[in-house]
Amino acid sequence: MKRPLAALAASLLMIGAAAVTAPAATADTIDRTQSCWQELDTGKSLCVDADANLADAVYEAYGIVLSTPDGALEVSDELVDGSSSARAEVAPLASTVIGIFYEHNNYGGASYAASVTQNGCYGYAHGYTSLAPLGWDNRITSFKSYSNCKTAIFENTNYGGASYGYYVNSSNVGAAMNDRASSIRWAA
Repeated sequence: MKRPLAALAASLLMIGAAAVTAPAATADTIDRTQSCWQELDTGKSLCVDADANLADAVYEAYGIVLSTPDGALEVSDELVDGSSSARAEVAPLASTVIGIFYEHNNYGGASYAASVTQNGCYGYAHGYTSLAPLGWDNRITSFKSYSNCKTAIFENTNYGGASYGYYVNSSNVGAAMNDRASSIRWAA
């Protein structure tokens, strides 16, 4: 039985607006000195040392180009230009970064980048109902938003309690919310 196009579109919109819960992690797998990335709609993820080039690592592992208008995440030119033999014959995939949150003020320290395969926050909202499985509970001090998104952080899981946002960027979330976020959401 075929579904009407409007019903299918509504279903897809609801899926896109649903909150993303991170894959389960244990204390043994969380390394607080790493920067990580997750593609929210596919679940692909990768972590590297905080001082490594996260965008290069994602490209090498998945063939996905992450980039941001401000250069916060950029793939090295030599990788995209085809010096990587396996990638030279295939057009790279792209994943739209919607937000990056950071451990320290002024966008410093370890970070966590979230991306989606399309649309950003144009008609969609994304988030983590709990930052604990990511190893980011009570760690966020600054954040940046991209692709028509604004970020809000919440003191409790499931977007509850005190909040800060919705803002495009914040170099410091202030004393009231510094290292107190337990959930995060991106929306237009």
